[in-house]
Amino acid sequence: MARQFTQFLEAVRNNLLVTISMVCLVVFGAAGFYLHGFQDELTSDLREAEKQGTNIIAAIAGQARLSAAIQSATGAVAHLDANVAVENDLAANLAYFYQFETGTGVRLVSVNQLSSPPLVAGNRYSALPFTLQLTGSYPQVLNYLRALEHGPRVSRIRSFNLSREGATLDAQPGKPIPEVLSIDLTIELLSIP
Repeated sequence: MARQFTQFLEAVRNNLLVTISMVCLVVFGAAGFYLHGFQDELTSDLREAEKQGTNIIAAIAGQARLSAAIQSATGAVAHLDANVAVENDLAANLAYFYQFETGTGVRLVSVNQLSSPPLVAGNRYSALPFTLQLTGSYPQVLNYLRALEHGPRVSRIRSFNLSREGATLDAQPGKPIPEVLSIDLTIELLSIP
């Protein structure tokens, strides 16, 4: 074994240029293999950084739109909070329905506040139910419903029953007597406890 090793060293000394070239080839080949794997990793990192940069630029460009949306949502919540019904304020809740009576010409026969369902955990608002019975001509009833719909409080009609009544409203001489309608409504208002 020692003799073969000595012959190998002799061959290396005689062919020094070839030996140095072979060593360089092995070292550079190993370095190239390592750097090729490192290049793939760097390319992947670069793509990820470009994707994040694009998302950041899009977020910056959309920031004005997001600010406007946040401001609009904040204004809507402030409007709701200013016009929400309070469950324990019976007089104000009933007065809300009576305020539309004079402007529309209907006659409110009865308005009753019902007990509200229990508040769902995590919800700030609940639906406060009311029953209304009103009479008037068809245009008056429609105007009353439109006034409720466009009023400051958020409302939802859950059910209604529309019927004709036998009595008539006072009519002016020479004009036809309008037909009187009776409507029973179940309405929910957005409320806080």
